[in-house]
Amino acid sequence: MSERFTLNQEDVKRWLKNTAIFFAPAFLVFLIAIQSGTPREEALYLVYLWLLNTAIDLTRKFISDGSGSK
Repeated sequence: MSERFTLNQEDVKRWLKNTAIFFAPAFLVFLIAIQSGTPREEALYLVYLWLLNTAIDLTRKFISDGSGSK
Protein backbone atom coordinates (compact mmCIF):
# COMPACT_ATOMS: atom_id res chain seq x y z
CA MET A 1 0.00 0.00 0.00
CA SER A 2 1.07 3.55 -0.59
CA GLU A 3 2.01 6.14 1.98
CA ARG A 4 -0.65 8.28 3.55
CA PHE A 5 -2.21 10.90 1.24
CA THR A 6 -0.81 9.25 -1.88
CA LEU A 7 -2.08 6.60 -4.25
CA ASN A 8 0.29 4.27 -5.98
CA GLN A 9 -0.47 2.25 -9.09
CA GLU A 10 -1.39 -0.84 -7.05
CA ASP A 11 -3.94 1.14 -5.01
CA VAL A 12 -5.54 2.49 -8.18
CA LYS A 13 -5.65 -0.97 -9.77
CA ARG A 14 -7.28 -2.44 -6.65
CA TRP A 15 -9.80 0.41 -6.54
CA LEU A 16 -10.68 -0.01 -10.22
CA LYS A 17 -11.13 -3.75 -9.73
CA ASN A 18 -13.47 -3.17 -6.76
CA THR A 19 -15.33 -0.52 -8.72
CA ALA A 20 -15.95 -2.93 -11.60
CA ILE A 21 -16.89 -5.83 -9.34
CA PHE A 22 -19.46 -3.86 -7.39
CA PHE A 23 -20.88 -2.08 -10.42
CA ALA A 24 -22.43 -5.28 -11.79
CA PRO A 25 -24.85 -5.93 -8.89
CA ALA A 26 -25.71 -2.24 -8.56
CA PHE A 27 -26.50 -2.00 -12.26
CA LEU A 28 -28.51 -5.23 -12.15
CA VAL A 29 -30.67 -3.92 -9.30
CA PHE A 30 -31.08 -0.66 -11.22
CA LEU A 31 -32.29 -2.55 -14.30
CA ILE A 32 -34.68 -4.67 -12.23
CA ALA A 33 -36.10 -1.52 -10.64
CA ILE A 34 -36.63 0.06 -14.06
CA GLN A 35 -38.22 -3.11 -15.37
CA SER A 36 -40.63 -3.26 -12.43
CA GLY A 37 -41.87 0.25 -13.17
CA THR A 38 -39.87 2.30 -10.70
CA PRO A 39 -39.34 5.81 -12.03
CA ARG A 40 -35.86 6.28 -13.46
CA GLU A 41 -35.01 9.08 -11.01
CA GLU A 42 -35.78 6.81 -8.05
CA ALA A 43 -33.87 3.89 -9.54
CA LEU A 44 -30.85 6.14 -10.11
CA TYR A 45 -30.44 6.43 -6.33
CA LEU A 46 -28.98 2.92 -6.51
CA VAL A 47 -26.33 4.14 -8.93
CA TYR A 48 -25.68 7.21 -6.76
CA LEU A 49 -25.18 4.93 -3.77
CA TRP A 50 -22.69 2.85 -5.76
CA LEU A 51 -20.82 6.03 -6.77
CA LEU A 52 -20.74 7.21 -3.17
CA ASN A 53 -19.35 3.88 -2.00
CA THR A 54 -16.63 3.89 -4.66
CA ALA A 55 -15.68 7.44 -3.66
CA ILE A 56 -15.50 6.35 -0.02
CA ASP A 57 -13.30 3.39 -0.98
CA LEU A 58 -10.91 5.65 -2.91
CA THR A 59 -10.81 8.16 -0.05
CA ARG A 60 -10.12 5.37 2.43
CA LYS A 61 -7.19 4.19 0.32
CA PHE A 62 -5.92 7.77 0.00
CA ILE A 63 -5.91 8.50 3.74
CA SER A 64 -4.68 5.06 4.78
CA ASP A 65 -1.13 4.96 6.11
CA GLY A 66 -0.36 1.59 4.55
CA SER A 67 -0.04 -0.25 7.84
CA GLY A 68 -3.52 -1.77 7.69
CA SER A 69 -4.58 -5.00 6.07
CA LYS A 70 -5.06 -5.20 2.32
